[in-house]
Amino acid sequence: MPPGLQKRFECGQTLPPDYSRYLHPVPDVAYQQVGPLPPDSKLYLYGNDLILLNDHTKAIIDILRGAY
Repeated sequence: MPPGLQKRFECGQTLPPDYSRYLHPVPDVAYQQVGPLPPDSKLYLYGNDLILLNDHTKAIIDILRGAY
């Protein structure tokens, strides 16, 4: 993953379409550690960070840096 990509993600932004290839679904154990999520949202792994993303709008809800 190119070094400059992590700096571009911020809460409240919409995920650019070409960045979705860098996001990977998280294992079920991550959902157990985080707890209940807002409706229409999913967790994705991006490097060592967890990205909480609204799956319909592609808006970044939260970034848990270094969480994984």
